[in-house]
Amino acid sequence: MDESHIGAQRISGKRGYGAASRTIVSKPLDLGYLDGIDGLRAIAVLAVIIFHLDFSFLPGGFTGVDVFFVISGYVISKSLSNKTSPGFFPYLLDFYKRRFIRIIPALLFCLGVTVIFSTLF
Repeated sequence: MDESHIGAQRISGKRGYGAASRTIVSKPLDLGYLDGIDGLRAIAVLAVIIFHLDFSFLPGGFTGVDVFFVISGYVISKSLSNKTSPGFFPYLLDFYKRRFIRIIPALLFCLGVTVIFSTLF
């Protein structure tokens, strides 16, 4: 048996007119990108925003902060477990480089809008 069939099971059985066989290959579970994670984050952020708007129908909206942190911890842990970098320090540098590239444009935009509005008003 060649290497491509390692970890596979052979299942045989009679079906119809002859013996049919199929191969079931077991693969590790790869969840990849989950849309639901973004939805849960959005709900958590909306809960905090509604709480700060002082609506009385959501008195526990601050719990959205905890939910957001738990989801972020899950995403970062998943990212850590999927990385195959040679060591922790190179991974840490890559991690913060990706965060920097992702966050800096939004930060600069917010600072620019704040400076413009603060000079106008």
